Amino acid sequence: MTSTGTGSGTGGGSATGLKGISNADYNQYLNQLKKRVESVWKYPENVTGVQKVAIRFALDRAGKLTLAEVLDSSDARLNSSALDAIRRASPFPPIPESLKDLANEPMIIRFEVAIRVRS
Repeated sequence: MTSTGTGSGTGGGSATGLKGISNADYNQYLNQLKKRVESVWKYPENVTGVQKVAIRFALDRAGKLTLAEVLDSSDARLNSSALDAIRRASPFPPIPESLKDLANEPMIIRFEVAIRVRS
């Protein structure tokens, strides 16, 4: 019995998982996206403390959001506000030429936020 598989390697030692994409370029672009999302995020009134949310998303070459879903969060009450924020932040800056292979590929963005009690 013979078994074969398909898959893609990380290529060139890149931590992005996509051949030829430098980790530094990827991190710089991802940080831009994070800042943009954080600038429009309205946290739910009843959630406080340090919270974590991971969102899987995809962008087209122009930076338009084509996919967004919560993968994991420390408080389910944050989920819809996180998705609303990423949708409001779209369109994002166009994907740079050096990262063009990211277009329409699912990426994960992780947020850790400290939400204070409003008085």
